[in-house]
Amino acid sequence: MRTARRQDTLCRAFEEICAMNIIPNQSEAYVLRISTEYEEDTDTLEMRFEWSGEPYNPMEEGDELSITLVKAYLKDADYTYADGENRLRVSM
Repeated sequence: MRTARRQDTLCRAFEEICAMNIIPNQSEAYVLRISTEYEEDTDTLEMRFEWSGEPYNPMEEGDELSITLVKAYLKDADYTYADGENRLRVSM
């Protein structure tokens, strides 16, 4: 995928996941940690989101239109909840 297009897709996915799903659906203050990684061998870009609070899977419980858009951008998504931490990993 071309670099400019990939950056645009990354920005759109980030905005949809954070602004439309995680942020408006948290009732308490929390720290949201976000990391990105790129694997050149597989040409895979991965984003990880981690935040504390009640279990909330933004790929299933968030804004329906936003979820549809994000899923169209992604190769894979994985959500887990353990020890009071939400963890979402998405790859494109």
